[in-house]
Amino acid sequence: MNFCKKLASLDIGANSVMLLLISYNKMGQIKILDELGGITKVCEGLSEARILNPNAMKRTIDLCEEIYNIANNEGVDKVIVSASSIIRHALNKTEFLVACHSHLNVFPQVLTGLEEAQYTFSGATHDYKNIGGDIIVLDIGGDTTDIVFGSKEIMVGSQNLNLGFIALTEKFKSKNNFLNKMRNPLKNHIKKVSADTVHEIKSWLDGRQPTIICCGGTATALASIQSKQRYNDRNQINKMLCTISDVGAIAKRLQKMSLENRRSLLGQEHERAEFIHTGIYTIYTFLKLLGVSSKFHITTNDLKMGILKNYIERKNTLI
Repeated sequence: MNFCKKLASLDIGANSVMLLLISYNKMGQIKILDELGGITKVCEGLSEARILNPNAMKRTIDLCEEIYNIANNEGVDKVIVSASSIIRHALNKTEFLVACHSHLNVFPQVLTGLEEAQYTFSGATHDYKNIGGDIIVLDIGGDTTDIVFGSKEIMVGSQNLNLGFIALTEKFKSKNNFLNKMRNPLKNHIKKVSADTVHEIKSWLDGRQPTIICCGGTATALASIQSKQRYNDRNQINKMLCTISDVGAIAKRLQKMSLENRRSLLGQEHERAEFIHTGIYTIYTFLKLLGVSSKFHITTNDLKMGILKNYIERKNTLI
């Protein structure tokens, strides 16, 4: 097959800016060429009034411009720029979007909650062609946690929870040894915020055992630590199986580490060191609340892949 067309998705998230570059053919088949980006923490210093910090906006837009130019230099037909919950909820989002346009000559598409869920579900399940039965997709982000559930044929429901790892780390950073106590504040907070969602999903499952797929930066960092692939080698960690007990042990080990040691462990992902233990512990706690007792999947595909798939499908329909 001739993969002659190039396409890229640039996503502006709460913690990072990431670009996925692919080529595809007339059959809609996709070949991943590259993935690049960096941590910009656009939500850093975000007040309860939901105002984006000017310095955080500037460094985010600067990196967007750099990555956008790299993609164009690769000869892509189109770069789809999107922004998710952190921008959607910001009161000064117009200021940010206008600044993006002045640098990129394009307005980022601010995704609705439903669009974000649909793209995440489609992207996360991309490499699971033969999967059957019920599926739950979990993405622990910097600003929120997204849970989407359904099957390969249909997305049944989704929830966007206020359980972003950046806010959780800030809220509970003064609580020492929070992983060593059964009734610790962080665990109780996660349980409280996710109670209705857990009940909804358990009611939907009605005792059935789903396939659990985790995606996003927290999940891939977890997979890299588990497999000792320090540079997030996509081929090594995609579709990786991980056990609940391993996740709990990794979260506990990371929490006990100094920030310097976590940075060393994460290698090129060292900028995640400040929050990674909280993100991984959130995965562990949420899956335990769902009653998951064995293995789950980690994929390197996420919202960006879903956006690209949707674009290709619509384009091919019009041909």
